[in-house]
Amino acid sequence: MPKPNKPNLISVPHKSKAYRSLSIAKMPHAFVLRCGSESNLFISYNLLNIYWLCGSSYHSCQLFDGMLQRDGVSWNTMISGFNDLEQYKNGFFCFADMVRAGISRMQSSFASIIVACAEMDGNGCLMQVHCFSLKSGFSSDCCVGNSLLKGYSRLGEVDDLWEVSNEMCDLGEISIEILSRGYSQNGMFIDALNLIRYCCINGIKALSQFLA
Repeated sequence: MPKPNKPNLISVPHKSKAYRSLSIAKMPHAFVLRCGSESNLFISYNLLNIYWLCGSSYHSCQLFDGMLQRDGVSWNTMISGFNDLEQYKNGFFCFADMVRAGISRMQSSFASIIVACAEMDGNGCLMQVHCFSLKSGFSSDCCVGNSLLKGYSRLGEVDDLWEVSNEMCDLGEISIEILSRGYSQNGMFIDALNLIRYCCINGIKALSQFLA
């Protein structure tokens, strides 16, 4: 049998995502192994995504452990996958292993692990990740900042919620909406009113639905 070319080989796991069936997911994996292309990172990403879509952390971990190369994208795929299956503690441990392995953290890595910390109701964990994100140069990152706002709001940590909002260089519409819900849910009504005033002064329409 002639060896398939790279584009065709990559399309096999990619197209099988639509089925979300574990038995079908194993077929492209076996095909990739037979072709000796398991070292291709892009193919591995697709296979990992298939297993997570099928809800199998076991097969995802098996594939990940056997990968010859593991970069930030593959680590983040694992963290996000654990989050999707509500296995937040495993996601946190995966992030810790990623740090110990010396892998460069990504914006999405912090956003995912912040979600895991909030869902675990672990304020200590969230604060550690928050400090680590600052040390890693994500202090002004909007995506990480929004995730922190959601996390502290969920945990009811109003002081931290206020502090993060002040640290952020730019409060976009998404940030404003997260803050408005967080302030209201945690009884921070004066802050909510000040936020409305801020939006009116700066012509931000993010709170139009909130005020309706």
